[in-house]
Amino acid sequence: MRFLPALCCAALIISGCSKSSDEESASDSDDSQQPQQTCTNGDPGVEVDGICFREYGIGSDFGYEAFLAASVTGGDNPPENVIDGYSAWDSRWESSGSQWVELRLPKMESINRVGISFMKGDEYPFVFTITASVDRRNWVTVYDGQSSGASTHVEYFYLDSAIDVNHIRVELNGNTANSMNYPQEIRWGNQSRPVSYPQNQTVSDACDFYNSDPTAILGAIFIATFENGISSPEVGDSPLITAEGGASLEAVDNPFLDSCNKSNAVLAVVSVPDGSNFKTRAEYHSAPRMPLNDRKYIYTWKQYFPQNFLEGADINWMSFSQWKTWPCGWYDSPSAGDYPSDSPINYSAIQYDHYICEGAGIFNQLAYIPSRQTLSLDMRARPDCAYLEHTPIEAQWNTYILEVYWTNSDEGYFKLFLNGQILAMAENIKTLYDFHPGLMGYDTCDMYWGLGIYASWTSNSRNDVKMYLDDIAVYDMDLGATLAQVCPGCVTD
Repeated sequence: MRFLPALCCAALIISGCSKSSDEESASDSDDSQQPQQTCTNGDPGVEVDGICFREYGIGSDFGYEAFLAASVTGGDNPPENVIDGYSAWDSRWESSGSQWVELRLPKMESINRVGISFMKGDEYPFVFTITASVDRRNWVTVYDGQSSGASTHVEYFYLDSAIDVNHIRVELNGNTANSMNYPQEIRWGNQSRPVSYPQNQTVSDACDFYNSDPTAILGAIFIATFENGISSPEVGDSPLITAEGGASLEAVDNPFLDSCNKSNAVLAVVSVPDGSNFKTRAEYHSAPRMPLNDRKYIYTWKQYFPQNFLEGADINWMSFSQWKTWPCGWYDSPSAGDYPSDSPINYSAIQYDHYICEGAGIFNQLAYIPSRQTLSLDMRARPDCAYLEHTPIEAQWNTYILEVYWTNSDEGYFKLFLNGQILAMAENIKTLYDFHPGLMGYDTCDMYWGLGIYASWTSNSRNDVKMYLDDIAVYDMDLGATLAQVCPGCVTD
């Protein structure tokens, strides 16, 4: 295990020498003698083993509180960016060569994982070591190796069992292309390990795993089969249809009849290159909006990707399904008028992207990852941040089923099925972010579910990207819906 010893009065973030190392060790490990709250040089923080851990994350409003020290400081991209709540390229720590950053937690925590994200993490692997300790004397190695080189998302590294710690240290050693370090965010916690399962590339000829009569299932709050040749649903209010930038949605004759979808009509989704526009959108939103106060739902839909449906498209970003859990107003600056005047929380002052993994909007999504040509189910409530991927299956109708418990407690879960087989799942996680107004009873803040193509892409060789949807349904488990009713043949093991 690589470890850089702390040197009194060395070029650390800020250091002091008012106590001996042995004295500091005693105070650090004894709950009755907490380290001083001001470092020797007067800076706010705690001083341990001659190192001043500054209060960069203490008192933050997004849940990543920690004192921080690092081998170098300052600059346009300083080390405190790794706990500022943003995992983005413009909020990174940039350094060169062998460097380190160490976090002192405000209190002892039980953790089983530490995560880290890197700018350019999808271009090449970064080399680093993560260790953790309860006393800065005995260190446990969480991970010693490289990042995947395939993602800018936070990648989590798990221990076999949880340990009590109050120090987490990351030692950086450049990347496989050069000596630069670009960590964006460090996260930690004690959550169940999400699991993503391999998938068969074909489905049963009978497709008998799925209940072919969606109206016979209890708790239906929205069903759209498009058999009437229009977009109106058979159950539920009229959908919100959004077409921007030249994109379109239209009920059409089923061009790809097969044993898994014998419907006469389906919904065609057409996306066009965004050109000078920022985005193009063709989304079909279920209605009504769904309450999110500790509720369980089952979502189902059929999806058809034509063969080589993205060939020749230069994709910046693309999403096929979004569970839109935004607050009443715009997610980054909601209007105070959107909430009751007697609200105990000043929602208009909350920066909601602090609570959402990777920033951006307040939603979870099924997104396309261009660098790996995969689909990723992104469950984006901090701190759990699950990203579970699979390969899109082309030239056949595929049935997706998602069961999810929306909650900001640690009892949340989701199970995603594809063609009757479990595709991805996670348990004992937070699926909804803190301070969501829907949890406070404001029903105007409830969730939309949107399907279609929301994207930014360009191409010199093609005019559009097409995919097809059918049998869109939402079931409320509080009204009696069960997974066994929706998918009698779903395999969970």
